[in-house]
Amino acid sequence: LHVVIHPASVILAARLFKEEINEQVITLACTIQYIYLGLCLHQKINENKEMQRTPQKEQYAILVGDSFYCQNLALLCRVNLTAYIQLLAEVMGEINLGSILRLKSQNFFTEAIQKEAGALVACACRLGGRVAGATIAQENILAKFGLKLGTAFGFLKYQREKEQIFRYLNKAREDLALLPPEKARDTLSDLIDLLMNQGTKIDQRLVG
Repeated sequence: LHVVIHPASVILAARLFKEEINEQVITLACTIQYIYLGLCLHQKINENKEMQRTPQKEQYAILVGDSFYCQNLALLCRVNLTAYIQLLAEVMGEINLGSILRLKSQNFFTEAIQKEAGALVACACRLGGRVAGATIAQENILAKFGLKLGTAFGFLKYQREKEQIFRYLNKAREDLALLPPEKARDTLSDLIDLLMNQGTKIDQRLVG
């Protein structure tokens, strides 16, 4: 699921407003995924003590993560989407702040996950809608939906906050109902169901 949720959010948000998926939509999906992969590599360094004891591995992972971030600029320039760079840069800042909060104290866990996981899916949904012609009001609904979906995904990633997962996903479904009744909306609803199902297994995994 973690492999597809970010690019899928871009593509499905776009298909709410335009059936055809063009090069700009695919490029945005790739850009969001590059950001996520860079985040995963940097998190691995921060949370893997063995890697921290091996400077060469640590430096290599940092460079690869940074290269993913740099790829974004070239991709966006290639399809004339440089106007989106500022928003993506702001989201990357939010993600890093979320990681800092999470590592600093468990007291900030929910806020940290909103920034670390929710912000990127919110951005994916907003930009997917924008490139396909969504109105500003529709963009805002997409962003709210994505924030809740992404936050629930973040809780799942750390196998935490089972009740919060269901609460965020139910709220996401309410936002989804406000968007155009296209086939893509049904697919996004299926994605919510999939996350719900994953959430029910948390206690089983902890016990096992």
